[in-house]
Amino acid sequence: MVAVESASNVPVLFIDPNKFDYGSIAEDGNPPSQEDIDTMRSMFEEYRPGSTENFTDSDIANFVELSLRAGPFALSSLKLNNRSVCIVNQPHETLDSGEELASFLSKFDAETLGRIPGADHYWERFLGIHEGAHCSIGSLGVSDVNTLRGEVIADRVALEWLKEHGQHELAQAIKDYRALAASKDHTHATSIFIDKEGNFEVTEDHIEAAKQMTDVMLEGVANKLGITEDAAAALVESDPEKFVQTVRENLEGGLYDSGYLLENSEYADDNSHIKEYIEDYIDAFQRQVVDPDPIQRKVRHGPSHHHRLASTGDEFEEDVDYIAVATALERIRTGEDLDPVEVEDLKLILNNPDMDPAIMDMLKEHYGEELKIFVDPRSEIDPATRPPAPTPPEQLVMN
Repeated sequence: MVAVESASNVPVLFIDPNKFDYGSIAEDGNPPSQEDIDTMRSMFEEYRPGSTENFTDSDIANFVELSLRAGPFALSSLKLNNRSVCIVNQPHETLDSGEELASFLSKFDAETLGRIPGADHYWERFLGIHEGAHCSIGSLGVSDVNTLRGEVIADRVALEWLKEHGQHELAQAIKDYRALAASKDHTHATSIFIDKEGNFEVTEDHIEAAKQMTDVMLEGVANKLGITEDAAAALVESDPEKFVQTVRENLEGGLYDSGYLLENSEYADDNSHIKEYIEDYIDAFQRQVVDPDPIQRKVRHGPSHHHRLASTGDEFEEDVDYIAVATALERIRTGEDLDPVEVEDLKLILNNPDMDPAIMDMLKEHYGEELKIFVDPRSEIDPATRPPAPTPPEQLVMN
């Protein structure tokens, strides 16, 4: 939410999909209950009293279904009581970790992708800045071309933030996930634009190229190996190295050049962007599927520095919070300074009342002195006797 508001130039109203009956609506296909509708209406009314007086229950039910079925999104250029507002749907709890978001973006199973880089709080920053950028962009018009144009802008803004904060591996991975999903999600096929300098132009040819690239690639692999296209698709999981090698040989042989495709492929038209998408796909596939061992999952980490942590045994070796905090505190112990975002993230983790007490005890044992500058003394008080937190302002931050 902080990240969204930092990137938005209009007030933001947040929808929390975790407040609705996910199992009944998203899994069982039932319409929202009256309780779900009332909950959704209250989110609007809390932000702007009277804003839903012209909304029927059916209108509100549509928002509930959109929240649970569409994933994170931003609806910009909307007005509530004649006031411009951006409505942002937060991620559901089924989509609130790096692994889940990587799979969501790439359309690949997380286990197939191998190691997912970046601590969860950096993923949250990426997602928030991306949606906040949509709020600032406003409506570009309803079409696939305009949707892709908006996604390119939002991705570039959010990935630039990651790079500025040292998260180059995560930024590359997100670009790669977009490349892997291009044909399945052509309105989010941003990968070929992300590293281009300056202005860019999105056309219908880009949309069509994204749609066609997988069929063209599989057709080429099938023809080269003398197998069916279904068998070529199966190589993605059964023998990814052979799949990569075959596509690269086809690339080097000019098979995916637009003139050749026009004459020899049943799937493609004369579209030079198909080759761009295939090049991005195969580079991404090499990095995210072939190079990382997809069977032996590596532990994700927090900040991108690598230091030897204090010996703890293996009780917490795969806990993301422990890894993120311990890595950062180890850096402080060795004389490094954390950037302001890392400091803020550490405070959020360490002062979370739901943090496992056993993890906090282990951190205190090994990093007691370093912890003192991050832990709010109030978090040590019994929750039953802790004074109430300050009441947040009624209105959301206005940028």
